[in-house]
Amino acid sequence: MSTGDTLDGIGSKVKHRDESLRRTHPPGVIEHIEPDTDRVYVQPFDPTRPAWTAELALVEPDDAIWYPTDGQRPARSMAFPIPPGARAPREYGCYRL
Repeated sequence: MSTGDTLDGIGSKVKHRDESLRRTHPPGVIEHIEPDTDRVYVQPFDPTRPAWTAELALVEPDDAIWYPTDGQRPARSMAFPIPPGARAPREYGCYRL
């Protein structure tokens, strides 16, 4: 992927546009695009998770940010910085590494 707003096709890091589906459709890499239907096959970053499919219009470039609604926390991650003195939420997002 060249910029944060474009998809370069196979090998692009993507996430599903519908946040409610990210538990079953976690962020990953486009492995295949069906040319006649624009259906994409995405392999999640976590190789133990099954691949999923969606219309090309329903995926967006991945921003490398994980939120609790995305499912299981990634094994390689870095917590968001919390300003000194601020109350930390019980569960918050992180950066995927």
